[in-house]
Amino acid sequence: MYIWNRAERVKDVKNITTCFNRWVNKQRQLQKLMSNQKDRIKIQKRIDRQTRNYEEVMIKINKEELNQITNKG
Repeated sequence: MYIWNRAERVKDVKNITTCFNRWVNKQRQLQKLMSNQKDRIKIQKRIDRQTRNYEEVMIKINKEELNQITNKG
């Protein structure tokens, strides 16, 4: 399970982005090492899927923060 899939448990949003970027970099390094095209494609699909998950979480967090600011003001 990835941290961006458990965002509600994370206290600092910056940690989500830091962990996601670190994970993507490791996956890309692994992808470069793969000699089999099927394995490279599989890793790319995983990166794409998790990128969508990460983006959805960040949109949700940003909306929640905006709502909190709006409700306070």
